[in-house]
Amino acid sequence: MENTAQKIKKLEEVICLLEGNQKPKKKLTLEAAKIRLKARDPGFDIKESISYLNKGSKKEILISFLNENYLTPYLIKLINKL
Repeated sequence: MENTAQKIKKLEEVICLLEGNQKPKKKLTLEAAKIRLKARDPGFDIKESISYLNKGSKKEILISFLNENYLTPYLIKLINKL
C-alpha cells in the first residue's frame, strides 16, 4: 500500500491537471524563501557594520556598509539582467 504522502502528491497532480496547470506548485522552505526575498530586495543589513563599530574600526565599517548595501545589490541586479 502507498503511504499518505504519495497519495497526497498524486491527488495534487490530478487537481493541477483538472485546473489546467502543468505541475503542482512546490512550497518553499523558510530558508529558500528568505534567500529569494533577499535576492529581489536586499534592503539594508547593518549587522556587520555594528560588529565593526564595536571593534572600533571606522574604515571597515564604511567598507562593509557600502559593500553590503550598495555594491552587492547593484551587482546582483546587473547579473540578473544578463
